[in-house]
Amino acid sequence: MIVISRHPGKEKKKYEDKLIKFLSGFAGAELLLIPHLYYLKGNFAVYEKLLKHNGAIFFASWLNKRAAEWTLLKELDFPKGFQIQHLSLASHKTPENAASAMKKAAKMQAGGKSKVFDLSKTAVSERWYPVIDHSRCNNCGECLEFCLFGVFSKSGKKVLVEDPEKCKPGCPACSRVCAKGAIIFPHYFDDKKICGLD
Repeated sequence: MIVISRHPGKEKKKYEDKLIKFLSGFAGAELLLIPHLYYLKGNFAVYEKLLKHNGAIFFASWLNKRAAEWTLLKELDFPKGFQIQHLSLASHKTPENAASAMKKAAKMQAGGKSKVFDLSKTAVSERWYPVIDHSRCNNCGECLEFCLFGVFSKSGKKVLVEDPEKCKPGCPACSRVCAKGAIIFPHYFDDKKICGLD
């Protein structure tokens, strides 16, 4: 299955429309179109479709790979061994290049028609919140102590983003105090570390 996380920006949508067109001519391929991953919140139709799929998932979004992975994992508890490969559309100048990379990764063969499931019209709102990369987080609690707005909490020893809606839009300060670089703000593109590029 190929999942395309659709961005609300007009130019990015044009790019995605071309990408979808390129990918739709492959027999047996499934395309799942979803709203922008970072804005998605508790949408069970999307998550159910992902969890029911048997086999590898190729996930394309405008987020950096690490940011996309941990944004997705914050919402879903994937079974062990579940395979997801991420493709950042920002790293491909044209939709043709992105389609070529996805075809190669998914080993798709031309000839036929893909099944397209369009859940991208689901209403979402712009959001700003931190995402924790738990492969780097050592649960020190520095962010919990630092944040004045009550965004973080601890469950047992694990630090969590408890109340993302309390985060102040545009503020990435907690990511700067994180010694491990575990706190990501996927839309803070001014800093490679903070937006999950490194």
